[in-house]
Amino acid sequence: MARSRMLVARVQFKQNIGHIGVDVVVCGVHGHCRTMKHEWPEQWKHFWDRLALLIRKHSIHFVAGDFNMSLTEVPKQLGKRGIKVDCVAWYPWQRDEQHFRQDEHAGIGAHRLGFESCGIFYIGGKVQVSMPWSLTMIEALTAVAGDDELHVYHSQNAPGQDWNCYRSKKYREKATDKNLHARLHDLLTPSTTEDELLSIPHRGKSSYCPYLRLWQQPLAQKEWLVNGELPNGAHFPLCVFTHKRSAEAHHARVQRRRKGKNGKGKGAGPGTAVAEATAVAKGKGKETSTSSSSSGAAMGAPNDAAMSAQQRWAQRWAHARQR
Repeated sequence: MARSRMLVARVQFKQNIGHIGVDVVVCGVHGHCRTMKHEWPEQWKHFWDRLALLIRKHSIHFVAGDFNMSLTEVPKQLGKRGIKVDCVAWYPWQRDEQHFRQDEHAGIGAHRLGFESCGIFYIGGKVQVSMPWSLTMIEALTAVAGDDELHVYHSQNAPGQDWNCYRSKKYREKATDKNLHARLHDLLTPSTTEDELLSIPHRGKSSYCPYLRLWQQPLAQKEWLVNGELPNGAHFPLCVFTHKRSAEAHHARVQRRRKGKNGKGKGAGPGTAVAEATAVAKGKGKETSTSSSSSGAAMGAPNDAAMSAQQRWAQRWAHARQR
């Protein structure tokens, strides 16, 4: 007997969140490891039935949680139950060359690519999603071999598991059942195509976008490691924002940042931790923006900028509380 927990909450905001409104309903899920491994087929089926029932009953907008070894099954299983689902945040990674070769030499099922078992999913369709690793990147993921865009883990302890540990058919799968391309396709295929999004009527000649846009913000790996290692049982955090840019504009921006990371352009790379603080100058009503690198402070750089940023944030927070 096992328990798979589901918690539904309604979050209220002061302003509209995209096309959702001021009320956003979220569901946090933690699937039991043995159930999500498909070890108990009847309980596994019951899990998806129960989640689909909650989504309909409470009009859930986002489902986020740990689906263990059934992560790639979320859109497919809920889709079979008549619910449109889009993955809006997930986390692939890779093992370093040394450990990969050691496992391969020892006869252990060696796989370079791995997934975090947690994910965030949007419910309802009519959404354009921009992620660092989307459906268009499947070929790069299936051929991963030291890709410098994927975070590297130098030990057996990593968030989630190697990709072949994730189930799609049954508890004990054969080698022929382990199809990485098919599992990534199930996880990353959008519920609404670009043509379908473009066919949604606009409001006259206004710039209003008739569908929701979401984008995943990649986070810095080093900010979540302890002495360079991942703590046992820890998960990598995921972050999603509503987005005003089109997918094409966002992709162009990501490419510019990647060029900056490689020294071929301006701007910080996706792995750089940058702390930004904004203060409103009183009197003239102007806004000033200051940014300081947290990595510089860690290397012994002067912390005057960090302290002034903290003071500005404190001032802004006090002003917000007064309002």
